[in-house]
Amino acid sequence: MTVRDLLQPIPVDARPLVTARRRGEDCDREVIEEIAQFLEACAGTIWFFGNGGSAATAQHMALDTLNAGRCAASLPNVPILTALSNDHGYEEALRLYGKTMIRDGDRSVLLSVSGMSTNLVRLANHCRDSEIISLALVGFGGVGPLAAEADLCVAVHSKDYALVEFVHLGLLVAALEVVRSQS
Repeated sequence: MTVRDLLQPIPVDARPLVTARRRGEDCDREVIEEIAQFLEACAGTIWFFGNGGSAATAQHMALDTLNAGRCAASLPNVPILTALSNDHGYEEALRLYGKTMIRDGDRSVLLSVSGMSTNLVRLANHCRDSEIISLALVGFGGVGPLAAEADLCVAVHSKDYALVEFVHLGLLVAALEVVRSQS
């Protein structure tokens, strides 16, 4: 069964459930192929970031990516996040962590249902300023500022948090399977 098969019964209006845009331009390839190419092209570490349920997805994907033989990481633990948040503010915590840890050749995957998370938007801005290629997976049709900051944005056209998080995980797992099958 494919992700597409799983998504078939989900009622959606005339728009597709998931779309991909690269710096404002529609992507030619299928969404899963876009994500797989993003992952495959990474010469360094693939960093996964999110808040709440999306943070759980980020850690899950870092583990799956490591198990697939690729270098991957996510925010490692609560003490680091709370220390940075306490000392510099929650909005700055991920940017500061990324500034310290993400290197040339790395890539970042930023997960946010709303696309409005200030800490992820600031991290995406840091990545862009540092020429670190970023992928944002968002919900709400990609209307938040995170979609505009990332090099590649995959938007789920739904405001249902559980559905968006499920689709994000499904797309990333499917894309990783494409990467595995090509290596």
